[in-house]
Amino acid sequence: MKHYTIIFFLSVLTFCPPVTVKAQTYTQNKAPLKPVPFLRLPYGAVEATGWLRQQLELQKSGLTGNAEWLYKELGSNSAWLGGNENKSDWERPVYYVKGLLGLAFTLKDEKLISKTQKWIEWTLNSQQENGQFGPGSNDDWWPRMVVLYYLRDYYEITNDQRVIPFLLNYFRYQLQKIDGQPLLYWAKARAGDNIDVIFWLYNRTGAAWLLDLSEKLKQQSFQWTSIFNKNLFVEKGGDSHNVNVAQARKFSPVWFQYTWSDTDRVAYANAEYHLQYEHGRIDGMYSGTEPLSGRLSRQGIELCGVVEQMLSDEIAISILGDAIIADHLEKITFNALPACLSPDITQLQYYQTPNQAISNNGSRNFYKDNYRNGIMPGPHSGYPCCNFNFHMGWPYFVKHMWMATADGGLAAIAYGPNNVTAYVADSQQINIKSKTNYPFHDEIEMTVTLTGDPVIFPMQLRIPQWCKNPVVTINGKFMSDIKPGSFYIVNREWKNGDRINLKFPMEIVVSRWVNNTAGVERGPLVYSLKIEEEWKRFKDYEAPFHEYEVYPGSKWNYALDIDLSKNINSQLVFSYKPSDQNPFNPVTSPVSISVKAKPVNSWGTFYTDKGRDTAATMPEEPPASPVQMNNIRTETISLIPYGAGHLRLAYLPVTGKGFLLEAENCTQINKAVIRDTVTVSGGKYLLFNEANSGVVSSTVVVPEEGYYDLAVHYASIQNSKLTGNIIVLLQIANEEYLFHALPGKMNGNFLTTRKKIFLRKGAHAISLLNKGIPFAVDFISADKISNP
Repeated sequence: MKHYTIIFFLSVLTFCPPVTVKAQTYTQNKAPLKPVPFLRLPYGAVEATGWLRQQLELQKSGLTGNAEWLYKELGSNSAWLGGNENKSDWERPVYYVKGLLGLAFTLKDEKLISKTQKWIEWTLNSQQENGQFGPGSNDDWWPRMVVLYYLRDYYEITNDQRVIPFLLNYFRYQLQKIDGQPLLYWAKARAGDNIDVIFWLYNRTGAAWLLDLSEKLKQQSFQWTSIFNKNLFVEKGGDSHNVNVAQARKFSPVWFQYTWSDTDRVAYANAEYHLQYEHGRIDGMYSGTEPLSGRLSRQGIELCGVVEQMLSDEIAISILGDAIIADHLEKITFNALPACLSPDITQLQYYQTPNQAISNNGSRNFYKDNYRNGIMPGPHSGYPCCNFNFHMGWPYFVKHMWMATADGGLAAIAYGPNNVTAYVADSQQINIKSKTNYPFHDEIEMTVTLTGDPVIFPMQLRIPQWCKNPVVTINGKFMSDIKPGSFYIVNREWKNGDRINLKFPMEIVVSRWVNNTAGVERGPLVYSLKIEEEWKRFKDYEAPFHEYEVYPGSKWNYALDIDLSKNINSQLVFSYKPSDQNPFNPVTSPVSISVKAKPVNSWGTFYTDKGRDTAATMPEEPPASPVQMNNIRTETISLIPYGAGHLRLAYLPVTGKGFLLEAENCTQINKAVIRDTVTVSGGKYLLFNEANSGVVSSTVVVPEEGYYDLAVHYASIQNSKLTGNIIVLLQIANEEYLFHALPGKMNGNFLTTRKKIFLRKGAHAISLLNKGIPFAVDFISADKISNP
């Protein structure tokens, strides 16, 4: 087992025995656990600077720093401080402490550290002789799993000698009790967190019985590896709650350390594939309101799900070493996380949606769990879990921007302005300062500072998969063989003052979403329509922590007037203005994209709360693309980062060149039934119940000869399971094309299957036949594209 020494000197305010800060170690897995490529650094090793530190400071002056008087569960009468405040003996206080600790020690802020310490002291002093700890009024395993995480974090920072015996005593208690007191729902879903800390403790003590406990927990938990690999989220024995899924994503990588099994290793990537295909969102997350809820533009994701997915990515990359996981981490961190927070982090939003043109009080007609203030910014938005749990998001991201490597080096996992102080090779201290405005700018300058002699060690630099032409220079010398989606390893003698320059040129790309709409992305950032926002106070709390409704002060129903067969980067104009102001503010964001667009006056809103409040509306699902708008005037609109605005339109129709055939408008229909629903294009779709049913013939007009992206927008019928066999035979221009569906249960969610084909100009007959199980078709589209 390798150890690399790290020392942190922190001023820690304590209540009980003073904390002795001693040398820490980067500890590799002990046999039989599989060695990991990256070793996580403790809080404080990475210091945020620039815009990134600004987010932490805003948390301090905003919701995190004021949480203990905002929320009664966190007051002096909290059950996790020995009191009896209602609903304070379960997850809410421990969620908060997990994030508070990270913020306190990342900022090295003595007042926040003092706040943290009182919670730590009560917990450590609450342990009974049998090993149990925490409030006596609640013996659920689940909230204690949260405590395990922040006690681990606390020990890695302070080396408090009380923590290891405390954890050993608790896990002995858990081993003795777990058969008679098995895991219940939340603990069954989230037991990977428990096992993660067990393995951490095993590596420091060698106590073999800890592995026995991990096996018992594995047996009692949801069988996540099977769920991930086989796409069983909505099947019997599965779980589709968005936070459970996000938190459980780490389960298979964690367990892979014990089994060394490829089945566990590949489960992370397989889960991502299934989730993105069926429920994926442009911000990198998957919808969940609260269960997984398809790809519609108006379905949300819970803030808890965002921060838990971030942590799962951070844990998974340390174990699997896959650079693409860090790409995903950056995408949700830079888009989904700030989209759930007000610019000054004095309000949060329980759900956020890709197309959110209004944010007012009322039921949103979500997939399952509706909260009247669920998309309203305020300190009490939605169910009271996210307002306690979100605090860990930014601090954990900063913590995991760098990791130690198994061979005594350092790895740059995620980018942004920061300083890292760590130990390499034979315990030599090194500091690397990253000066950058990434992800708003594409250049990063790193400067190496040594406290001793030159030292040889490997540095691993993550090269984003989205970057086609990355550039790495060291002291002005250009490096070669740099591959996107990997870690570029530089093993050399490093000297004081060495400089590393990274340039990741960012191209604008258009991705396709519900109803064949367009999403605009550049590097790790997603862009959405800038909408003027009118904030109206809805409920008064003590300033500035009020609750608001947000209404649009400008038009939002636009279609992008772009030609997908031509260079996108010449049609969308990127602008960057360096600024030290908050980048996640619609007024001060340093980046924007301007693009031609046409207003779609027929695209409006629909009532989501007819029974109680007809003012509660959301945008209709966007019109299917391509839309024909030849006689509509063109305007120039502005797109800003997804996380910079509270209101946004991220999925926009496209004019383009091609054709759109609504299935219900076909001229001849055989053995098919027209059905109505507000969630599809045009409000209608065709249901094909019988084999060989379908559109026997219709006519489409191809405007120009060339290559087209031909797509069938389909769904399985309720409760039917797609097999992956041929479901559609499409005949066009005397050619036949077979379309396949992804195996899995769709429960009515409309998905897309695509092919790139060559078509000649003119009118063509088209037929669509069902060759497999019963299914539905919304529409068939074709967009002219550049030659593939």
